[in-house]
Amino acid sequence: MPWTQSLLRLQEIDLELAETAQRLAEIAELAKDDAALQQARRQAGQHREKADTSRKLQQTLEYELAQAQTKRARTEDNLYSGRITNARELQDLEAELASLKRRESALEDDLLEAMLGREEADAAADQAASRVAALAHERAGKVAALQAEQTALESKRAALGDERAATVADLPPALVADYTYLHPRTGGLPVAQLRGGVCSICGTEVLRPTQQKVQRGQEAHCDTCRRLLVMP
Repeated sequence: MPWTQSLLRLQEIDLELAETAQRLAEIAELAKDDAALQQARRQAGQHREKADTSRKLQQTLEYELAQAQTKRARTEDNLYSGRITNARELQDLEAELASLKRRESALEDDLLEAMLGREEADAAADQAASRVAALAHERAGKVAALQAEQTALESKRAALGDERAATVADLPPALVADYTYLHPRTGGLPVAQLRGGVCSICGTEVLRPTQQKVQRGQEAHCDTCRRLLVMP
């Protein structure tokens, strides 16, 4: 391969290596980015806490209602058993029974509301858990795809590295030194092509003597941007 073509190929390789490195860096960041999953897990935890609180409230009300029902049943038994004949005591029992019935009715209303609240909380917790599972599955697929892409890019980078070493070995050391010096100073584009007497990158017309050097296959630089010039 003529040195001019080797020089162009070296630039192409370096551009591909830069793109590969950038994509590998992006993959590393994407692989670490699990913000959506973490947020979903936090929300699922909050919903589960609410569901647990609702369950405990229901259990407490069930216990209190059972206690109230037992006490009401004992009071009714005492009131209607005939064992108590004192009018004052019977009047007190009737008042207590009425109070217990009101208490029991209020607890039944509270329990019904608590059961509905628990049902809603459980449904929300289940929905949040399902979302976590879906996001985890989706993320696992994305990570697997990113890992596969990373493996392919690392293989590509290794192959490009080998090709670059071989390409550099075919070029004169002085030319490689110029290329290396210009590379960071030209945005990674130290080589331009001479097309119609114009530099393909900076777009300015090259002086005639410089054009002749390029046409003869000699090392030449753009008079304006100082890039290495080669024929297409």
